[in-house]
This record gives sequence, C-alpha cells and structure tokens, in this order.
Amino acid sequence: MIDLDDILIDLKAGVSGAGRSLKENLLHAELSEGTHAYSAGGRHRHLGEFDQEFSKIAGRPVQVRFTPHLTPMNRGILANVYVKGDPQAVHRALTERYLTETFLEVLPFGALPSTRDIRGSNYVHIGVIGDRVPGCAMVVAVLDNLCKGSSGQAIQNANLMLGLDEAAGLGLAPVFPLSRDAMRGDMKGLKKKRRIQIIALAFVALAGSTALIGYAMRDGINFFRSPTQVVEAPPPETEVFRIGGLVEKGSLVRGQGETVTFRVTDTNATVPVSFTGVLPDLFAEDAGMVGTGRLVGGVFEASEILAKHDETYMPKEVVDALKEQGVFQHTEDQPQG
Repeated sequence: MIDLDDILIDLKAGVSGAGRSLKENLLHAELSEGTHAYSAGGRHRHLGEFDQEFSKIAGRPVQVRFTPHLTPMNRGILANVYVKGDPQAVHRALTERYLTETFLEVLPFGALPSTRDIRGSNYVHIGVIGDRVPGCAMVVAVLDNLCKGSSGQAIQNANLMLGLDEAAGLGLAPVFPLSRDAMRGDMKGLKKKRRIQIIALAFVALAGSTALIGYAMRDGINFFRSPTQVVEAPPPETEVFRIGGLVEKGSLVRGQGETVTFRVTDTNATVPVSFTGVLPDLFAEDAGMVGTGRLVGGVFEASEILAKHDETYMPKEVVDALKEQGVFQHTEDQPQG
C-alpha cells in the first residue's frame, strides 16, 4: 500500500513536551514568536521506538526520517507523515483499522485536524489528503501530549491491565468549542445521553432511598412474637423484636443492681427474660407485659419493658396471644389495646 522505504515524519510539539525543568531556550521570551527544529539529523531519542514498531508491523527492517519542531504553544502534537501510496487506499485502511477504537477518529478524506480540536482530551484525530505529486499521500495526526501522550495513555494502559473499561476515567471532552454543525450533532447525542443518565440516576436514587428508609426503620418496626412463636422458631440474635405475655408467677428474681430476670408465658410456652433497668411501677407477676429486645442464647435480653397501665389494662398483643392459646377471659371492665 505504501513504500516502507520512504516515510518522512515532520512533527510539531508544544513546549510542555520538553518537561518542566528550567531551561533558557524554553523561557517565554526565548520561545515566543519562533519555531525551531531539535534533535534533527536522526538523533532523536525516540527514533529507536519508531524503527522497532514499524519493523514489527512490516515484518522487515524499516527506518523512517523524523524531524521534530518546538512550537510556541503550551500543549499538543501535530505530525505530518509523508508517504508514497494511493491516498484513498491509505484513508480507507486507516478508517477500517480504527473504526472501533474509542479514542482514535479518522476524519473524512481531505479533512485535516488541528491540535485545538483535541486539547485537554485523550483523543487522537487523523486526517488523510492527497498530494499534487501523483501516488503520494500525507497523513496528519494530532494529540494532546499531556493527555493521550502522557497521563491519559497511562490510565488507558492501567484500565486494560486491570480488566476495566478501557475508557474509564478518560471521557473528558476537548476544551475547544466545536463547529456549529458538529456541536448541533453532539448536542443531540448529549441530550439523549443526559436523559438516559437522569432516568438511571432517578432509579438509583429511588432504590437507594428505599433501602435507606428500610434500614433506618428496621429498628422501629419490631415484629411481635408470642412465647410459643419464639420457642418454635427462634429468631436470629441480630433481630430486634417484641415479646408479650404474662409474667409467670414465682419467676421474678431481682439480682444485684437493677438487673432482674423472670419468665414470660402464654400458658403454652415460656421464655426466660433478662432486663437491666427500672421496671414499670405496675409490673407484677401474673400480669401482662411486652418487652423489646433480642434473643441471645435462649434468653430474651430486653432493652425495654412495658406493663399494664392500670389494674385492668392488658396490652393488645398479649390479649391476642392469650386468645390464640384459648386461655384469655375477658371481663367488662378490662380494656385492651
């Protein structure tokens, strides 16, 4: 397709490509308003890499001619590559090769890229044009030496090495405004993309808020269990729940300090209870109670104990549990709930 023995690369590079060390020829007063070649005559340190990669692709030794120029711009690289070959065939080959590449874009035939088009991004733009000399073509490539030529390429390589999306963290758009037509097309795609992003974000926010509400309310929604239910299907130690029934007669034991133990029953099963704190004034044996806590090692460790409000009151949950056991006897002066 091209003559491998006749490849000429003429490259223009921004001053940041020379590093940040203090050098007289890189001072603004020295560099501004002028352009000069450097490391010319086959002395550039990257020539070995050119020869290595060109030879690897061609399957035989290939040497290129290469001359870089330092230009008074902060960042960017523009390379004019002169080759012998059919320009249309060269453009077609490049288009097919880079069709699926995220960061490499081959422009329509005859369109030439500019360093400002890719400034501040990880993109590479490639243009191909013919020459007045038949059978010759010029390939123009531009990139940002601080992104694609440095940090951006490092991140892209790391993504590939770690099995991540190749473009992760590299979607920054160029800082130079696009043409009106290009901007119109990009804005349509951007609006569609943003709508999708908003819908996805709303869905994630809804799911997240639901999960947070559920998590926040998990301690507030404590399911009630009777002693029989606890014995038949002991809940995990991490679950906070409520247990209710009658304080079994003769089971109340007051230990040291404010710790008390007793057994709660629905007449069908009993569960030992441990509580540290001050019991309600109306707490008594053979009376209704409801406790909140966890079942640890077969013992209900209560964090809160509620007792009847008056001589005739019995908590609704206790009433329902006793009714299920067939032992509840209702009197006219006994309110429930």
